[in-house]
Amino acid sequence: MQEMLHLALASNLLTSLGAAPHLRRPNFPQRSRYYPPSMQLTLRPFDERTLDHFIFIERPEGMDFPDAVGFETTETVPASSGDDGVEPVEQPYASVAELYRDIEEGFKSLAARLGEDRVFIGPPSAQATSAYFPFPQLIPVTDLASALKCIELIVEQGEGLRGDIGNSHYARFLAIRGELDRLRAGRPDFEPARPVMENPFTEPPPDCSGYNLIDNPRARLVSELFNSAYALMVEMLMRLFAHTDELEDDLKALAGTAMALMERVLRPLGTFLTTLPATAAGDVPRAGASFAFHRSIDYLPHRDAAWMLFDERITELVDFSAAIPGLDKVQTAIQVLSAGLKPRLRTPANRAQQ
Repeated sequence: MQEMLHLALASNLLTSLGAAPHLRRPNFPQRSRYYPPSMQLTLRPFDERTLDHFIFIERPEGMDFPDAVGFETTETVPASSGDDGVEPVEQPYASVAELYRDIEEGFKSLAARLGEDRVFIGPPSAQATSAYFPFPQLIPVTDLASALKCIELIVEQGEGLRGDIGNSHYARFLAIRGELDRLRAGRPDFEPARPVMENPFTEPPPDCSGYNLIDNPRARLVSELFNSAYALMVEMLMRLFAHTDELEDDLKALAGTAMALMERVLRPLGTFLTTLPATAAGDVPRAGASFAFHRSIDYLPHRDAAWMLFDERITELVDFSAAIPGLDKVQTAIQVLSAGLKPRLRTPANRAQQ
């Protein structure tokens, strides 16, 4: 939930500058191409190595210790040219804490050089707030003070750099690691997760290597449904964070549908996948969610067309889920969400009612 809050806050930071919220990303695994060499991302089972990698990523700035086994790299971050030219320059960072420190400095330097009126040019009406998400700490970013407060919250909850480190994500991962060590000591055969396949996909992703393919027919169908529902959720979030002429009820419907897709569709599908064999060769490895990101997942700029496409896609998901045994609750959830979107479509009949 806090990571969802951070996503919304980061989108508000971009919107405040007049930029578009950014949700695009490469598929997993990614090793030192889109991110700094130390930010190697992969989908794998929950165990000591996974926890140690999370701890490494969330480490507070200034803490220097090695990454988890198998995630180490000898590559270095290329140095910036450092000149004061007019072309944008990629800024290197070695940790999440360092990234947000640089973002904070960027806001401060822009405000000092241009003045806040020239920096915070995004429309305040486009900000995501707690009116749409159940996050009391989701604040609009309209000036330097609110931007710095937003960044401070993200950093404190994540790395705990400037606040109470005991409640940060970094500290929570450390505590989970300790719990796992104690369980292993008492029960050496204890496994905290099902033996899922690493980086499972139904189709070869075009932007990465090192993936594995699911070829069990039932698991493939469930994985396709998961990825399609995930894509719809991302498109809805992009529309919410960069809306145009949506009404207040439209925005609440977007937020509510996206959150419901996470909780009532993606969560049970992700769990169900881990109970299914990933291949036809045997019971292990099990399947898992790939969170596949396709080139077709993009911001839909035109309000009426976007909502028609949302309706078309969720109707397809209703029909597709009906053909997969054992997904009655998921199909019902998708049907309910589909019915909730239809009144927001600007059909001639709906326009007359609105």
